[in-house]
Amino acid sequence: MSVARHRRNPWGMCQVRTMTGRMRTSQTGLELIKSFEGFRETAARLPDGRWTIGYGHVRTAREGLTISQKDATELLIYDLTPVEDAIAAWTYAPLMQNQFDALVSLAFNISTGQFRDSEILANINAGNYLAAANGFDLWRKARLNGRVMIVDALVRRRAAEKSMFLDHPSGRIPAPSPVIVPQIDAPPRQRLADDEDGPSPSGDIAEAVRRLAERTRESINPTPEIPLPLGATVSPPEPPPIPQPVEPQTEQQSADASRVMAERVARILQRTEASAPPQEPVRPHQQEVREGLPDFDKPAERRARPIIDDTEIVVPPADPATLFAEAERKAKVVNGAAKRIGPISGRVAMQTPWIILLLLSLLGLFIGAVDAFQHSTDLNDSLPRAAATILAVFGVMLLMSVYFLFWNRPEEG
Repeated sequence: MSVARHRRNPWGMCQVRTMTGRMRTSQTGLELIKSFEGFRETAARLPDGRWTIGYGHVRTAREGLTISQKDATELLIYDLTPVEDAIAAWTYAPLMQNQFDALVSLAFNISTGQFRDSEILANINAGNYLAAANGFDLWRKARLNGRVMIVDALVRRRAAEKSMFLDHPSGRIPAPSPVIVPQIDAPPRQRLADDEDGPSPSGDIAEAVRRLAERTRESINPTPEIPLPLGATVSPPEPPPIPQPVEPQTEQQSADASRVMAERVARILQRTEASAPPQEPVRPHQQEVREGLPDFDKPAERRARPIIDDTEIVVPPADPATLFAEAERKAKVVNGAAKRIGPISGRVAMQTPWIILLLLSLLGLFIGAVDAFQHSTDLNDSLPRAAATILAVFGVMLLMSVYFLFWNRPEEG
């Protein structure tokens, strides 16, 4: 097997890549990608805050840039280079140019990381190209307005990429309808379940039984051949074109090509920056001076009456900790002033009812004692009456003491 390195083919001819060669996207594949990416002349902001311009270019896009279609195409070729290198590094099966173009379009759209983990790449490396082509249909959903849904544009893009992937240089394979009668892949309910949860084992068993029955029926009753009209001849199909190998490039040639591409991208960015409208420098905010106001910068002059300066003075807000300490200090001052109500202490004023009750108790004690000893000459008769009065007064004083000791304690601080 010869070592071949394939360059960009502007006519979209088929090229078979060898195991050690590298392919680049053809003009046909480039036009497919451009048609689905769309052209943006001015940079547009993405929902995640980044900017995009041209044909899906994001890396160097920023606000205010404009670009032409020619420069946007060069940027797209520059963005496709790492995608092409990734596909070449991860693929261990021969690819035709149309298959390579379809894979580049898919990987550029879904990202190279998701392409590396996809079943498409696994089926290609296993040599199952039909299963790889069916894997394109698994990438039709996107999140729009918070909902994951099948997007019409992605359905059309996957169909175009799948069609390009299945194209063959020898043309389409004929499948006459009378000879090959199509049948539905699965019943509607089973097909809906397959789309949501994948194929079920029962469906695979039924499909295998159906194919076995068809092969048995064909072996018993073979399908009759369709006779050709008289004089008609069958011409053999034309052999596919033999791909012409291209001379491999050296490491120096690859480095020179990368340097030339980087210089072209730098020139494109310089042109876009030069075409961007100049931005005015940000000036500090200046207060508008109205006409007719006096000029305070001039030296003071003797006037008939003084001028009132009504300039607003803005005091910057203080530190919240300072404000809190000042409020606490004022609260202490207010509380201290509230404890003094004229010559009478505020605490004494709060205890006035209990003081009055104490005085009344003492007065009752005095009146009871006087009454006991005044109206009774017998000492034995006067002592019990005086003792009852004294116990009543001391009971009231005991209740007051308990109240002040346990329920009416002064607050600390």
